[in-house]
Amino acid sequence: LAPSRHARPDQMIQWAETRLEDDKRAWCRHVAGLAYYRAGQYDRAVEHLEKSNADRWSPAAKSQNWLVLGMCRHQLGQAKEAIDCLEIAQDLIESATRAPRSIEVPDWIGIRVLQREAEELLLANREP
Repeated sequence: LAPSRHARPDQMIQWAETRLEDDKRAWCRHVAGLAYYRAGQYDRAVEHLEKSNADRWSPAAKSQNWLVLGMCRHQLGQAKEAIDCLEIAQDLIESATRAPRSIEVPDWIGIRVLQREAEELLLANREP
């Protein structure tokens, strides 16, 4: 979930792709997108995250995709698109906060970890 110097990006991608051979649900696509993001393969990450968003998954859970998409867009030099993704994620998170039972605890943990990372990355050098 979070960046780690102990995780091998190539191994994470292999595990994610192996899982996708049998299960292409939104959550599995999200995990693959995150693995590719951690490996610095931003275009591949975007591909999986967009497919995950197109699948059935709660809007609150999809906020995780939007957070990682924002970080990908930032890394690809697409500053406006990155902020747009972050704002979509923040809106979805805010909606979920008003109805806390609308999201599972594991998703909520992932959302908060990714939200902090995305906001630090995208808003650190932003002009007021």
